[in-house]
Amino acid sequence: MYDVAIIDENIIWAVGEIYMKDSLGNPDPHPYGLINWNGHEWKVKKIIAKNPSGGNSYIIPTGIVAIDQLNIWLVRGGVFLFNGDSIKNTYWLLNYSGYNGGIFNNGEIPKRIWGDSSKNLFVCRDKGALAFYNGSSWQRINTGTDLDINDIWGQKNNSGEYEILCIASDKFTNKGRRIFRIQNKEVTSLNEDGLSNSLNTIWFIHDKKYYIGGDGLFSNYSLHTNWIRNNDLPAYYKTCIRGNDINDIIVSGAFGLLLHYNGESWINFQNITYINGAFSKVDFKGNLLCAVGSNDNQAIIVMGKR
Repeated sequence: MYDVAIIDENIIWAVGEIYMKDSLGNPDPHPYGLINWNGHEWKVKKIIAKNPSGGNSYIIPTGIVAIDQLNIWLVRGGVFLFNGDSIKNTYWLLNYSGYNGGIFNNGEIPKRIWGDSSKNLFVCRDKGALAFYNGSSWQRINTGTDLDINDIWGQKNNSGEYEILCIASDKFTNKGRRIFRIQNKEVTSLNEDGLSNSLNTIWFIHDKKYYIGGDGLFSNYSLHTNWIRNNDLPAYYKTCIRGNDINDIIVSGAFGLLLHYNGESWINFQNITYINGAFSKVDFKGNLLCAVGSNDNQAIIVMGKR
């Protein structure tokens, strides 16, 4: 499982690549790309979209944003608007053989998505690929890096303008890192002092607290000062940070790491959630959290409620 989005306690969508057996007990070669929580049980669903050559493809989404139950955006090379039942619109962003309508070249594969409306969406991932959707058209944004953009998060500031931050890093080699702000389609590099080179996630409340995770968990009260590493937390790799406020934060990671911060102290739920694999993403909304990942080559979903 790659990503998850909570709409409410009765509607959760998770994306990934799940293979099961068919009705005859034989391996089904076509993957299930979605799993839906309906308040009682999880149900798997295959996603089919028309590809640029005119045929159909089974989609394996790696990112998801749920604006509401009828506007669910999925990403994997292209971007797909899902209405809870089927693909409503398809936007192919890559230049495929025989199809030149995309804005990204081969290797620049968007795999992550963030947005708070269907007229304010950003997609990003490989080789610095980044694009913005305004509700009618896609526009490429030049980031000035070929590092993979591993996470993106945004929020309105006190003036009602959006502050969008991205974290770029090659997680497996020492090729550096970048934090940058997107404002009016312009990219500005931010202070990186104190950070490790292997970074995977970013989350913040504007002008209150900023968090970055990966090989360590780092925080800052300002984007202009050095980042501070928290050395008291377990050393497992941090894969995702999400929160309701600065005193209500969830961090997921390797080996089932699941941490909660209540404004004063961190609580580790790893005695319950420990796995041999890792959580890839977590979503946190109100009193409900949902973490997804893999464990010994099997998909895993964990739900928590208070």
